[in-house]
Amino acid sequence: MKSLNKYRDALKYIENVLQLYPDNDEALFNKAVIFQFLNKYSESNDIFTYLLASPDYSKAALEELAYNYHTLQKYPQAIEFYAKAIDENPFNSYLWQNKGIVHYILEQYYQAIDCFDMSLSIQEEFLPWYNKGNSFASLGRISEAIECFNNALKFKPSDVETIHNLAGLYGDSGDYEIAIKLFTHVIMLDSKYHKSYFGLGVCYYAQNDYDKALKNLNHAIKFKANSPDIWYVKGDVLYFMDRFDEALECYRKVIELEPQNSDCWYDYGMTLFELGRLKAAKFAFKKLIEYTPEKANGYYSLAKVYAKLNSVDEAIIYLQTAFFLDSSKKEDFKIEFPQIIENHDIRPYLDCLNPIILIK
Repeated sequence: MKSLNKYRDALKYIENVLQLYPDNDEALFNKAVIFQFLNKYSESNDIFTYLLASPDYSKAALEELAYNYHTLQKYPQAIEFYAKAIDENPFNSYLWQNKGIVHYILEQYYQAIDCFDMSLSIQEEFLPWYNKGNSFASLGRISEAIECFNNALKFKPSDVETIHNLAGLYGDSGDYEIAIKLFTHVIMLDSKYHKSYFGLGVCYYAQNDYDKALKNLNHAIKFKANSPDIWYVKGDVLYFMDRFDEALECYRKVIELEPQNSDCWYDYGMTLFELGRLKAAKFAFKKLIEYTPEKANGYYSLAKVYAKLNSVDEAIIYLQTAFFLDSSKKEDFKIEFPQIIENHDIRPYLDCLNPIILIK
């Protein structure tokens, strides 16, 4: 509140100056900056746009307009004004860096990398190396991303986000021991950094060390209880520990947080199916069809439920749609339910590619 009052007092003072000197560009510029602090970006932009014609403030106005549009998440305009500002001041590393960040947000990773390279050619520092690493990681270029993060750590050796990202890259590459060491280092630096507990959980899960995986996932949940990703992996870990009821509780938590998570509806339904809880499995697969009507898994899984219930006519209805969407499901069904095929002579339907169920 004191800060707001300070800016409002300053604005009153500037207004007094402008009453005496309405063409005072310095006062106008300062007024626009105060509007920024007050989150009055429209008024701020109007003044900065006017100052583009000022011989003394045009360059600064370009930079501020780029910043404003960046803040307002109007990214095409932000890129436009960053580019104009760079034309006026090509050796400003921060302009290149900020332009790169906008390209990164827009998933224009190659343009982002070019900007970060320009920033680094002017001045080597932490942030462009870090952002360049994230850009390479988004492109799946793991070795280049690792190199960038290692360069970033030369400037900030204890930056937990960088170490965490580096650990994630090693984990994605299957180098779990290195990843575990780095995730553990992050937790030593920040014992509440939930993302690295999650990373450890994923690594131990990949190594089939379910006890350690569960321990770390539980730590992660303490700090981030509403993360569907953590609950999902915990559910998978508990499933492989044969703790099926607990796994189902985790899958239900994921669905509560992300009702349209089709992958989880599938795993939830398959777990119920394997446990013989066919009514609940049927409900899960109907939800899967609701959220992914264009995919075969829901129809095929629901057909399996009806087949288990010896409701062959219902199974055939869903099978035909599944086979229409994915013909490979025919071979799966032949392997999984040979007895039904023989006993009920549904072989003619295996060659039918006309779905009976209307797909939304």
